[in-house]
Amino acid sequence: MSAKCNGNRIVKHGVCSYVRNRSKGQGSEKQKNHFTLCRSVSLVKAGTISQKGLLALFESQRDAFLAAGKEGWPQRKDRLIRLRRLVSDNAMHLAHAVSEDFHGKALEEVFLAEISQILSEIDLMLSMGCRWSRARRVPTPWTFFPARSFLCPAPRGLVGVIGAWNYPLAVSLTPAVDALAAGNRVLIKLPERSPETSALLSELIEKSFDAAELAAVVGGPEVHQEFSRLPFNLLVYTGGGAVGQAVMREASENLTPVLLELGGKSQCLVAPGADLSHAARRILVGKLLNAGQTCIAPDVVHVHRISLESFLQALKTQAEELCPDVRSLSALIDIRQARRIAGLVKQAVELGTRCEQIVPASPGDILRPALVALIDPPAESRIAQEEIFGPALVLSLYTDIEEKITQLRALEQTPLALYWFDKDQRRIERVCQTVPCGGITVNDTLLHYAQNRLPFGGFGSSGMGAYHGKIGFEAMSRMTPVFNQSAFSGFGLLDPPYSKTAKQVLNFFVRKK
Repeated sequence: MSAKCNGNRIVKHGVCSYVRNRSKGQGSEKQKNHFTLCRSVSLVKAGTISQKGLLALFESQRDAFLAAGKEGWPQRKDRLIRLRRLVSDNAMHLAHAVSEDFHGKALEEVFLAEISQILSEIDLMLSMGCRWSRARRVPTPWTFFPARSFLCPAPRGLVGVIGAWNYPLAVSLTPAVDALAAGNRVLIKLPERSPETSALLSELIEKSFDAAELAAVVGGPEVHQEFSRLPFNLLVYTGGGAVGQAVMREASENLTPVLLELGGKSQCLVAPGADLSHAARRILVGKLLNAGQTCIAPDVVHVHRISLESFLQALKTQAEELCPDVRSLSALIDIRQARRIAGLVKQAVELGTRCEQIVPASPGDILRPALVALIDPPAESRIAQEEIFGPALVLSLYTDIEEKITQLRALEQTPLALYWFDKDQRRIERVCQTVPCGGITVNDTLLHYAQNRLPFGGFGSSGMGAYHGKIGFEAMSRMTPVFNQSAFSGFGLLDPPYSKTAKQVLNFFVRKK
């Protein structure tokens, strides 16, 4: 894979791509038209696969899995090493592709939020996968002595992964890492809204893997629907709740088990006595990453009523330090997303909601709007009900923290993430044990996702199942229970017709303690 630069254009994988020069504004009209054209070319190049072609690809993976029989750790390790080489050797090209899809996203952010996470997961699987793939003995009740019991991890077979446009590398490849480590064949449906990344990743996978091992396809809603209908042994989906329900319905036709990560309105709470400056900075970092287009981005921040003005000032002060040049911030994916966010804010303001600008908009750039805070919007407003997925925060005021904890426990929409800023350790422990959510970060945001030995997933309306680390390995495995009877078993004494000895043994088992 090679790339050569020519002005503001970078030529890679046969597609000319316009790379925004953020220091020089928006670029000429000719460059913009070229950029639009090349995004279309990339989408066609990466994507269109027919229903027949998709089914043939699925069947080739299934046939290869059945023909291979038992594959040991060396084969799995080889695939992981090839995937690691694919990512590390092409890291800069992949980062540029993501940057292009997001209109000049900082390369450092791509490395931080995507590439480093994928490599970390691969490295963990390479170091621990061999151990996790072995059958492990579990205790057997003494009444069955000298028999033995085992839990035997076995590959599920074919795992389907439906990627998401907001993190087109990490969301597509991280579940695939866990699935390959567990010995599965993997088919990935790459997101069509990030065409440059999908085009490059699809080509790299094709060059590094036999299609019967790991393959990737791109397509629109029709391909998405057909993909969900395939009889996978496990289907992993990351995205919105409405589409997640549709995926689950399609998968149910084949009784395909699903692992769903559906996002939701992630909650923050700044407790009385917490450091407001620290909380404001960490919440801003979590919200500004990828312009808020992160499934675990802070959506609602609960602040004590008497701390509101101080907290708003802390947000603005920290924003000045974090955002000296608003043109360098991440952009929204497209105009459709920008209009959606603007509509949420506009409706809330029309309903009388106070709106405070925290970070100004990039001049003349609709894809880099202002980050605003909306204070206590009405419950009927869309911004109070929908996942924001962009540069806006809802500030919810409370007066009694115990009452607020009770309300968080009773939320109809279970948050994918909870961020708790507090100095009271007993209260923190109680919240961790009683407030339902997908995961919790205390005194920071986002970072529970970055811990590859912690599972990542949703709960309730924010999803089901989890991946990452050992939990991810086991989720991608068929954890087969095995009971190995001994030749010296005495259980034959309980065979019918039941003797006096059998009755005495059974009476012993059911005796009162």
